Amino acid sequence: MRLKPRLRVLGVLVFLNLTGCGLASAWLLDARIQSARLAGRNSTYFELVSERIREFPDDPKTLSVVRSAARIAHLEAKDYPRAIDYNRFLILRSPDSLERRNSQMYTAQIYFENLQDFERATIEYEKLLKLELTPIERFRFRLNVARSQFQLSDHAQALQELNAISLTGLDDDSRFEVLRLKGNVLMAKKDLHEATGLWESLLKDFPERATKENIGMNLVFCYEESKNFLKAVDVLEGMKTQYPNPEFLNMKIERLKERHDNLPGARGWKR
Repeated sequence: MRLKPRLRVLGVLVFLNLTGCGLASAWLLDARIQSARLAGRNSTYFELVSERIREFPDDPKTLSVVRSAARIAHLEAKDYPRAIDYNRFLILRSPDSLERRNSQMYTAQIYFENLQDFERATIEYEKLLKLELTPIERFRFRLNVARSQFQLSDHAQALQELNAISLTGLDDDSRFEVLRLKGNVLMAKKDLHEATGLWESLLKDFPERATKENIGMNLVFCYEESKNFLKAVDVLEGMKTQYPNPEFLNMKIERLKERHDNLPGARGWKR
């Protein structure tokens, strides 16, 4: 026989009274959290999750609630500050070392990729690098520290981070990533001689990837900045068959020829 609505409500009230105010309050809060989530009211949902953290930080159920909220804030709602807050709670409270590490990784990732707060990203990645990691994880995190330093215009530190990465054992794509970033750092430092040698090596060792990433133009820039216009022209001539806009290359070639002719002691363009 089905209970009448009033009896069901009475039963719930008796249950809440018997189980204590704290548990009753948590039960009601969880019901409100679930209701807000099902209704798609993310703002209310996050406020209620944060309330549960404040009211019941030591309740094991809070970990489960925050775990879901961190994922929703990060991947669905794109509410990155809240995602960081929830991940920090997991870092501090979770008994699972893997979950603590993953939450630290998500925190660093959000600062780096989503908020582009490179100073904070560096701090969070440095925390990760103190943990036990796989070789590929250590490589990726160290590379992101170097990228962050490059974005912060701390070129000396970026170069130091890149030099700390061993290329031994890396696949071709990973090696290319490291060397390309190193070339960009060297160009930013105006170390044109070393940057030139690096771009030449990439064009030789990774011809397809280097062409796709337009490395030839980086080499042309280095030659041009060094006033080695003849070398720059040679590189541009070699790019014509694969470049999508050869007319642009022709215009640049003519401009470089003129600059060469205007150099002190130049006797005009000769082929």
